[in-house]
Amino acid sequence: MAFSLAAFLLVGAGLSMVYGLPAALADARSLAARLQVDAWREGAPSKNGVEQRWISVRDQLLAALAIAPENPQFHSDLGYLHALRGLQVPAAKQYTAMAELRQSLLAVAVEYYRNAAVLRPMFPYGWAHLALVKHYINQDDAELWSAYDKTYAYGRNEPSMQRILAEIAFARWTNLNRQRRTALLDIVRDNPPRLNQPLLVLAAFYNIDLQPNTAKP
Repeated sequence: MAFSLAAFLLVGAGLSMVYGLPAALADARSLAARLQVDAWREGAPSKNGVEQRWISVRDQLLAALAIAPENPQFHSDLGYLHALRGLQVPAAKQYTAMAELRQSLLAVAVEYYRNAAVLRPMFPYGWAHLALVKHYINQDDAELWSAYDKTYAYGRNEPSMQRILAEIAFARWTNLNRQRRTALLDIVRDNPPRLNQPLLVLAAFYNIDLQPNTAKP
């Protein structure tokens, strides 16, 4: 019995080294890049500041992802990185090289956010950011609304998730179905007033009356 237990512990230790060492190596190699991404998330990064460090941060994260390809945080950070850079490129109605750059960066962000959401399916942030970037590039499709609904399901009570839901829903209010309208109005009804302020600002921006009204069935 003691021999079997010792053998089991040795096997466990071996597996821990096989799977734990690559993850630890990826974390170590990407630490500076992840700290920079966190700093950009928490602040208001200038375009010049992002441009100067973007390639280095991206390459560090890609190297870490090559070591630990199923790490959802690396996918999420790369999604954020591409979305940040893409949204700093001025939007243009007509086709230009800059418009193509913006679209391609945001399309890559969608891919990384999709991976992050699939790898961590009950974490609302991956779904929320997937839906939001698809909204920005006007990919109004089944994937956008599936991600939107999962954001609602897993993050309904989180203020940051509520703001993303509101931004997407209010911008598309005319074509939003009754169920999603009602669900968003329920958030406003259930929230304490202090949490509703950002939602009311968004509603005013899109000229939305947050009262029960007619909607598509």
